[in-house]
Amino acid sequence: MAAMAELGHQPFEFIIQVPGRGHRIRREDLRCAMAESHPLQVTLDSFALRLFTQTAYTALSNAVHHVDTRLARWILMIDDVNQHPKFTPYRHRILTPLAG
Repeated sequence: MAAMAELGHQPFEFIIQVPGRGHRIRREDLRCAMAESHPLQVTLDSFALRLFTQTAYTALSNAVHHVDTRLARWILMIDDVNQHPKFTPYRHRILTPLAG
């Protein structure tokens, strides 16, 4: 996200919490690819908008729902994007901070 907005750094730490792999791309390479490919730019802009929308709904949910509802929402969100056929068991140490 910082590379897309041409910011100097990303103020967050990224952690993969489900089985799988993450990929990285150098900031300069991403900017170059975005400049050369309008479809890539549109895809990344769409991703950013959806991520911000999801973040806003998460903040709303955290403000108005009890912990059990927030936990159920989080599990359903992870299940939606999890590419494994079986539901991945989540460890207590991961769920506790996310549930509040």
